[in-house]
Formats: sequence, structure tokens, C-alpha cells
Amino acid sequence: MNMRPVNLKRDKQVRGLVLLLGLVLVAMLGCIPEGGPTPGGGFSSVSGTVLDQSFSMYSGVAESVGSGYLITLTDSSSYSCTSTPSGDYLRVIFEAGEEGATASASGNVTFSSVEGNLDVSEGATAGSVTITEIDATFGTISGDLSASNATSDVSGTFTVDICP
Repeated sequence: MNMRPVNLKRDKQVRGLVLLLGLVLVAMLGCIPEGGPTPGGGFSSVSGTVLDQSFSMYSGVAESVGSGYLITLTDSSSYSCTSTPSGDYLRVIFEAGEEGATASASGNVTFSSVEGNLDVSEGATAGSVTITEIDATFGTISGDLSASNATSDVSGTFTVDICP
């Protein structure tokens, strides 16, 4: 049997590195919200139906308007601050004010189906929108949405990027 001397210094360095990597992983996982990330970069679990079609949020943005934000949630991966999809997609649009504010969905939330150059829209008749956080450091807005009418019904939580 060939026995090599044990290098205690190297063994301690490896253990320290493994411990450090473990702590970094735990810290990174602690930064992911319960809803998980969407492929478009936001965090969301908003889903339901929009104009009698299945809707699951894939991306979203918040644009600064006056004293608040115009938030658009879509089921398209191509929707961003700088681009609009060329194909068909569904969207939910609403205005949001300050952090902690809750607004009625009626008169504030619009359901929309975009097909080519045709944009069919209907307003919500029930529900609410609550902004839970406006994070200026990371440039995001988070909130809860529950909105419906005769042909649409969506609910869930969202986090979207604020457009520069």
C-alpha cells in the first residue's frame, strides 16, 4: 500500500472554499422570490384568461407616466422596454401609483389581445391592484393583481423592470 503524507494546510483550504461556495449559494437562493423568475426577467405568477384565451405572464415592464407607472404584463417573450412583438400576444395593462397603494381594477385594468395590426381591448369590472414594493435600487416594481370581467380573469403576483 502506497501512503502519501497528508497535506493539512491544503485540506483546510479546500474545506474553507467548499464552505464559502455553500454560503454564496444559500445567499443567492435567498434572493429569489417565491413565485420564481420568469424567462423575461421579471418574477411572476400572474395567470388566468384574457378575452377567453389562456394567459400566463412571460414578461412585463413598467413605464413612468405622470405620478405613477403604466405596467404591461404579456404572454410574449419579445415584449420589453425597447421592443414590441410582431406576432400575436395577450396583455394586461394598468396604472399603478405609490408603494403600498391599492386601486380598484375597474376603470384601471385593461385586457388586450393583439393579433397582427388588430388590438381588441376590454376593461376590468372587478378586482384590485396593489403595489407592494417599488425598488429604486434594482429598478423593479412588485405587486398583486386580481382583475376580471365577463371574458377575462387573472390573478397573481408580479415583479417587472422599470424602463429607463
